[in-house]
Amino acid sequence: MVVHANESLVTLEDCRSYNQDSVDRAVKAAADGAGLSGLSGATVLLKPNLVLASEPDRAATTHPAIVRAAIRLARSAGAARILVGDSPGWQALAPVGAKTGLDSVVQEEGASWADFSEQVSVEVPDGSLVRRFNLARAVVEADAIINLPKLKTHGLMYYTGAVKNLFGCIPGLSKSAFHLRFPGRQEFAAMLADLYLAVRPAFNIMDAIVGMEGLGPNNGRPRHIGLVMASGNAFALDWVAARLIGYDPHDIPYLGLAARDGRYGLVPEAIRTAGEDPAARMVRPFELVHVLRENDFFHKHMPGWMHGLVRDLTVARPFFSDERCIRCAGCVEICPAKSLSFSDGKPAPAVDYDTCIRCYCCHEVCPADAIMLRRRGRFRIRLRNS
Repeated sequence: MVVHANESLVTLEDCRSYNQDSVDRAVKAAADGAGLSGLSGATVLLKPNLVLASEPDRAATTHPAIVRAAIRLARSAGAARILVGDSPGWQALAPVGAKTGLDSVVQEEGASWADFSEQVSVEVPDGSLVRRFNLARAVVEADAIINLPKLKTHGLMYYTGAVKNLFGCIPGLSKSAFHLRFPGRQEFAAMLADLYLAVRPAFNIMDAIVGMEGLGPNNGRPRHIGLVMASGNAFALDWVAARLIGYDPHDIPYLGLAARDGRYGLVPEAIRTAGEDPAARMVRPFELVHVLRENDFFHKHMPGWMHGLVRDLTVARPFFSDERCIRCAGCVEICPAKSLSFSDGKPAPAVDYDTCIRCYCCHEVCPADAIMLRRRGRFRIRLRNS
């Protein structure tokens, strides 16, 4: 297929299991179809989703079969050096690599782990909100970045895929500072869009063989989708994937922003697809995080104290289960507002809701599904089926 200058091509390849031969074929077909090129002699960094130490079957992280296929693809395309790297939410990379199954893949395929501990400042003169990011040096120095996201729901952004996966290019707990700096859903989305301009991955290959529905990105349920998807444009890939599971892409905060702002290179009406027909592969019902409709009038004209009260009543807050909490302290460590603390005689952390910014970082990294997101009182966060 010929892709014209203003078009973004997204390919969808059928892949019903993580059988390695099947994944290798699907990844190559998706990449070839979407025009992967320019890797001859390059240092290539593969960026999977490694949010926490989690078994592959839990569907919270990019499956090792996808990473193995991507290493083989990069090598066959002439890459001189292949690195694999990410910055997990709060854990060290070593236990995350072991639990997710990627350690053996990296070793067996002759790739190397990238060190994400050292930071380099990157200017983003075209950013709408953020004009400078401190990124992992390995990200900045790679000749090409191949982004390997997992298709999942997300408590804050509703959906997470290619663009949100780039958040892991910011080292360690520095990520938490961005939640504190940009606590609102729309401003956090603008930060993510600007981060894309800083990283600019050369290509994106999405693990949509088994995604996650419900309370993603960690505590939802695995959901079979049966696709490998690819594109040179991360926003276009997310646009097609979000629609595939039942979202209006305009409701995904960073996609809605990119559709309105030409600096991000997303022209929804110019997206083209190849391979599997997206209309025939829509997943119904898929349990989605409920989209909260934010009313600009109330934000602008409501007194501050009243806006705070309404927000407290309508925006979900984290509630901890004493029975499920394993006291790993990941939530306490990652909390950007320092709203969580352990107290004597209580297994789970106590929450200072006056300072809690509702970023849901705690929920995202909890390995024990010990945190529920509920509105004040008795209502649990709503999910909707489509």
